[in-house]
Amino acid sequence: MDDKFAIDILELNKRAQIANGLKHGDYRRYHLYCTKKLHRLRKALKWTQGRGRFVKRKVEEEVVSKGGGDARYLLLVLLQAERAWSHGMELKEEAALLENSKKRNKTVTRRKRQWPLRKCRKAALWAKQLEKLCVAVGVPTKTLLEAQAYAAFMSGNALLEKKQQRKASLECFQRANAILEKLEQTQGISAQQKYIYRQYMQEMEPAIRYCQYQLSKQNSSFDKLNDRQFLSELEQKGNLVQSELQTKENEKLILSVEWRGKRIPIANRRVQQYLSRIANLETSSMLDDTTQLKIIFLYNQAIQLISKEWEQLSATGMDEQVTEELGLLKDYLVSNRVQLALKRNWMSWNTAMESSKAVSWRQRIRLVEQCIQLCEEILQLKSIQNDIETSKFWSHRKLFFRAYCRFYLASYLANRHRWIDSYLLCIKAAEDMQQVSKKEWRDEWIEQRHIDALQENITRQSCISKAYAFLEENQLIDKWNDLSLDSNSAVSIHTPLVNRLQEIVLPTSMETSAKEWKIVDLQPSFMKVPCKPFLFDLASEELAFPDISVFANEETKPDQTRKGLLGKAVSWFSGRK
Repeated sequence: MDDKFAIDILELNKRAQIANGLKHGDYRRYHLYCTKKLHRLRKALKWTQGRGRFVKRKVEEEVVSKGGGDARYLLLVLLQAERAWSHGMELKEEAALLENSKKRNKTVTRRKRQWPLRKCRKAALWAKQLEKLCVAVGVPTKTLLEAQAYAAFMSGNALLEKKQQRKASLECFQRANAILEKLEQTQGISAQQKYIYRQYMQEMEPAIRYCQYQLSKQNSSFDKLNDRQFLSELEQKGNLVQSELQTKENEKLILSVEWRGKRIPIANRRVQQYLSRIANLETSSMLDDTTQLKIIFLYNQAIQLISKEWEQLSATGMDEQVTEELGLLKDYLVSNRVQLALKRNWMSWNTAMESSKAVSWRQRIRLVEQCIQLCEEILQLKSIQNDIETSKFWSHRKLFFRAYCRFYLASYLANRHRWIDSYLLCIKAAEDMQQVSKKEWRDEWIEQRHIDALQENITRQSCISKAYAFLEENQLIDKWNDLSLDSNSAVSIHTPLVNRLQEIVLPTSMETSAKEWKIVDLQPSFMKVPCKPFLFDLASEELAFPDISVFANEETKPDQTRKGLLGKAVSWFSGRK
């Protein structure tokens, strides 16, 4: 068994048919698609005929297995069968139109009726060759069973056109139907593949009933499939398919995931590879920032593939179970990516806040806004909306991050002296924090201490903004700025407030200093002054004081200085200035 040749034959066929005309019964368009696809494959594989003499190149076991093996050689044979079958159905429609027309030629009509038979026989031969190649190369059992069912289906279509081969056609259809039923019942098969198996069985059901009706008219016996050897082999192969799927899961090839109590099979091989790489990254190395970015990138790639596949299947009108399964798988991938990205943003925010480097308000706001967007993204998932507890948990997370964002915006506006806007944002942040209940908080990496710290910061910023807004409104902001606000002031806290109106003293602790605050002394202290002698006041009228005219100012005496230059000199040397 070689996983390189693992091909979902029936799924590839059905998707190509629906996307290229058969949704509306346009066999010509599908025939042209198969021709162009064959040409592109031959060029890619360098399997063209060249310009020399034509020599038919057969796809054999040696060709398929050379160079390590290439599954595209099997697709060449499959497309040959599809092209022949679609061309035969196109010619059959043309023959039916020609037969119903008034102007018809018997020779042309007979020839037109024979062409579809040849094309159907050729399609059956190509399908048989595909089955032989799958057996020879050693493809996985699931691919082999699909090839056998496809070969039996094509053989039944070819034999159905012949009136004498109704019984053989019925046996072929019954074999194909038995194989598809066994594959549908196998555990580990995705709902999408099961839906495709049911579609093929529904297509074969009218042909089976038609063959049974014709055989009953001819009084021919027909029974259910009683080939014991075939049924026993089919049972063994069905068990082998289930064991192979289990082996792949044990080899860390993720074929299904379990989420919210449901097992979701993964049919897309590229998504399986992405999830396997994610599992290896999570277990092999430390989840540093680079590894987390790689995992997020892989999740994004897988989500894009699932979204594209879901859109295609929704457009083709697939079964609700298939689209529901793909929707659950997409929700699972989105949920894991959001949780990882949210945790990464929160850890980087904590690292930035704990570092000695200053972090700008814009960087803080940007990080918290990213967290809000991630919470909104996961709240929009249908599977989350249906679960009340999970939806409530993510709503609380969103409120917590939104409160942080509003607090940072309020702090930024406060630095810009926009006090009213800052105060209003603090009120909104406080309203968000009131809705976050600490009792129901069950987050793994956001602790309750973060909630307490945020509430305290919001309250402090609200008080500061409201106070400054009041001062600004009453034009007192300049006087407020003149006040000295210093905890190391020389004025003590024990000094009454009346005596220190120009200085604000910050207490060291609320509990110890609240009892010692004073606005004014209720028992005012008296200042000691010398008492005026009462005796001197009474005797002042009876006392006689000496004459003080002797000590009068000399400026009142007449000016005895001489005028002129000679007079000034004489006055100088004589002591009279």
